[in-house]
Amino acid sequence: MKDCPWYGVLLIVFLAALSRPAGLLEEMQSRLGPYLMGNDTGVAADEIKTRFALDILGRHRPRFMTLHLSALDDAEHEHGPFSAEANEVLEATDGMLSRLIAAARANDPKAIAVVVSDHGFSSLTHRVNLLIPFIQAGLITMVHDADSPPQVTGWTAEPWLAGGMAAIMLRDPGDKATENKVRDLLQRLQADPNNGIAAVLDAEAVRQRAAFPGASFLVVMRPGYHAANATGGDMVADVTGHGGHGFAPDEPDMHASLVYVRPRHRPAPGPRGDRHAANCTHRRGAA
Repeated sequence: MKDCPWYGVLLIVFLAALSRPAGLLEEMQSRLGPYLMGNDTGVAADEIKTRFALDILGRHRPRFMTLHLSALDDAEHEHGPFSAEANEVLEATDGMLSRLIAAARANDPKAIAVVVSDHGFSSLTHRVNLLIPFIQAGLITMVHDADSPPQVTGWTAEPWLAGGMAAIMLRDPGDKATENKVRDLLQRLQADPNNGIAAVLDAEAVRQRAAFPGASFLVVMRPGYHAANATGGDMVADVTGHGGHGFAPDEPDMHASLVYVRPRHRPAPGPRGDRHAANCTHRRGAA
């Protein structure tokens, strides 16, 4: 869908239809300039979202407001967590948050700001192209044409890639012969430490974790090993300078962060006053 040349226009039409009161987006664009055209995840796009959010805070004074700033995720994917590029984006995001909090406090001095991430990030060291062994085992069939990308023509089992994991889906979940063939394949892949597979979960273990409905298996990668989608070449390839997520939730790098900021105020007098002096609570591991 995002490759469609009309994607940006369709998104604006969709957002305009959802905006309330009716006509709000068009009115704001007439004063603030165009809103996002498509799924732009850079700093400039976050600045546009911040500009529109500040206008809403100033004109409509909402009691509750949410905003998604996405440039840091994009930078950490491209350059890795704590890279110079990611840190530069983090500083820009910090500036946007400062302006947003100031605007909220101008409306209500008691306003509380909460900043939360939806996941952590890990540096990547390898890409593991799980499609390749499935193609080699005949579980996925493809046609190769010199004038176009390879095309899948059939499959009985295939990985659905999810960063540090891959759900293995069977075309027919009741096909025991294919299930056994896939189990044998995954056990062989896991036995080679160079493939970076930490665990292979069966359907019951996947169900108990409430993950990937319908998956017959779940491949869990070791930190740094990222499930990738190449259909040719080496199954495992070195990679540097990139980041990813989607690894097992008990990996410390995957823990989300929660930052709760309340207005500064003087500690209450007396021996218990110190517990009122905190200005900010930062907890790791809170989704």
